[in-house]
Amino acid sequence: MKINYVSEISILMCIYKEDNPKYLIKALESLIEQSSFFYELIIVQDGILTIELNKVINKFKKLIKIKQISLNKNVGFPSALNIGLSQAKTEWIARFD
Repeated sequence: MKINYVSEISILMCIYKEDNPKYLIKALESLIEQSSFFYELIIVQDGILTIELNKVINKFKKLIKIKQISLNKNVGFPSALNIGLSQAKTEWIARFD
């Protein structure tokens, strides 16, 4: 039986205001090459992000399917992940840092 990866896997990632935009770019670039293996990238913004981080996310929304969840305040990494997990549309979830 062949698995249809695209419809089975969501990628889950949390972003915080102090994350470096350069590293986010590298991370998202690596996902472009693998975009045929997942259905969606769920990005949870744990609090208000910098303008630079928002620009990076918006740029990559044109290249891969990104579901963006914006939290108005920082709730902490575990809670942010659980919020993202609750929004996943697939059976399988892969964490991505």
